[in-house]
Amino acid sequence: MKNEKTKGFILGILSSVMVLSLVVGACATSGMTLSVDPTIKIMVNGSEFHPKDVNGNDVMVFAYNGTTYAPLRALAEAYGLEVGYDAAQNMATVNQPVSPAPTTFKLGIGSYSVGTDIPVGKYDVTALSGSGNFQGRVASRQLGSLNELLAAPGDHGATYGWPSTFSNLTLAAGDTIEIKGSLVLEFTKK
Repeated sequence: MKNEKTKGFILGILSSVMVLSLVVGACATSGMTLSVDPTIKIMVNGSEFHPKDVNGNDVMVFAYNGTTYAPLRALAEAYGLEVGYDAAQNMATVNQPVSPAPTTFKLGIGSYSVGTDIPVGKYDVTALSGSGNFQGRVASRQLGSLNELLAAPGDHGATYGWPSTFSNLTLAAGDTIEIKGSLVLEFTKK
């Protein structure tokens, strides 16, 4: 019985070696090569790049059939791109980051619609040049209207005591603003 167990064990080892040699032979004849080489270096914008995983651990770069592979997340983030993963579709995504809306903008003479021409929000308004009337239909104001005279410092309207700023103006979608006279205003989002 002991002899039969030994024969079975030896036959098992021989069978495994034969199957393994067939698989290795098949890979060798297909021309597939995979090498993990810790000496492969990556330069990003002139500086050596050391890829890390999401937990901050070093990640190896490898070459496969003459092509070098690096981790997508680490490389994309090195270029300032946003990386995501959609598990439902089993898909990685790489996108330019969404730029935040500017915190200041300028408007001259004209009529403007909040939600279309002007982003919804709370603003401080400053006269940059000229003087004139700053008015409109603004739901957050008493009686729903805005009617202010503003003048940039040094403008003739300033000699009449017209202010150059208007603070804490809340604009909602559907409000309208009109700028008249020679007034150029800067809106600073709060």
